[in-house]
Amino acid sequence: MSAPAEAVVPGLTFASLTDVGKVRSHNEDFVGDPVSMFAFDGDRRRLSRMGSLFAGADGMGRHSGGEVASRVAVEALFSSYYSSEEDPRRALDRAMAAANDAVRGAGQGSVEPDAPRTRMGTTLVRRTRPGARLSAMC
Repeated sequence: MSAPAEAVVPGLTFASLTDVGKVRSHNEDFVGDPVSMFAFDGDRRRLSRMGSLFAGADGMGRHSGGEVASRVAVEALFSSYYSSEEDPRRALDRAMAAANDAVRGAGQGSVEPDAPRTRMGTTLVRRTRPGARLSAMC
């Protein structure tokens, strides 16, 4: 069980969830938040310096591998952002590029002959909460 959101990000209450909807039989969405994606291990200084990152990705259903693309994008975004030593704004720009590269790489690495994912894709929206302010970056 993960830590309550307020324990990880003091002063902020949030929840992350997705829903399969009424059209598809499987969920192609993937979400990330500071509780589910960032291994704190007591290093709250990094969270304080970088701010809280939230992301949602919606795999593109007309392309095969949408559920893979959305997961890969969010995981790469968080990994790149929180491992950066750069300014948070620059780190976020680079993290978005890393997410794009990761999705493209995953698609090119597909070896499934029945379902090639070379054109897999996803949307990716992220928000950061630097300090006490919440800002949208889409």
